[in-house]
Amino acid sequence: MIVEVEEGEGQQVGIMELDGSNFQCITCGVLSEAAKALAFQDMQRLWVSHSTVTGIGDVQYEIVECSPSLYDCEEVQALPVTFPIDSLFEGAQNREALPHPDGRHVKWTEVRIDEGTRMTIGRLERLETEYVVVDPLVVNPPYTLDAGLESWIHGSRFYEGGKFVDGGRTFKYDTFELDLTTGSRRQVTTDLDYNELYDASPDGRWLASSSARGLDRMDIFTQLVRPPLIDMVSFAQVGRVGLWNNRRC
Repeated sequence: MIVEVEEGEGQQVGIMELDGSNFQCITCGVLSEAAKALAFQDMQRLWVSHSTVTGIGDVQYEIVECSPSLYDCEEVQALPVTFPIDSLFEGAQNREALPHPDGRHVKWTEVRIDEGTRMTIGRLERLETEYVVVDPLVVNPPYTLDAGLESWIHGSRFYEGGKFVDGGRTFKYDTFELDLTTGSRRQVTTDLDYNELYDASPDGRWLASSSARGLDRMDIFTQLVRPPLIDMVSFAQVGRVGLWNNRRC
């Protein structure tokens, strides 16, 4: 089991048995901070993230390699992951990046300073001292601003990619699922309050969902007519403020 622990002044990642025994801190002494860990299916690599500068939201990622395995990590090294636009200082924040179950691809939400959010999938390539993400593919619904109301709606959403489900065939984002094989999209829920996070069962038949139905968290925001026809950044921040003030409850 992967666990996150407080070590010194930062958060670190370790592994232990389900009964709490045989704890081993994997990132201690390797990284100054590590969070949101996910083990690759080869059980020899660990995906972690950390913020580089407190307060501005710039997120960086590392892949921690263990030999012979995460459960017996005798030799360990952390390699940085370099994205096409690698930081806020270069023009984009890379949010919620996670590897695909195949271990060869990664998804993330690229938040560009001047163009909004781009849900993106790229290929992981290991070099001698780092991993790089290459061949990025944007999976936002296509749109043109001269194609009518529906296209404006596609273009004005604040997209944020979630996770891979169905063994990696399906990409979940917001309240939608994208079949990566066929390209078809399915809306999972139509409730107007805050609905975003969910996990799918291994067989794909059930969803465990996080919902604010009946809690009136986003009532005002969801009554704004879509598309807002105002600047994407302004519109998104209205929603962020509304959500944050209610999230603390």
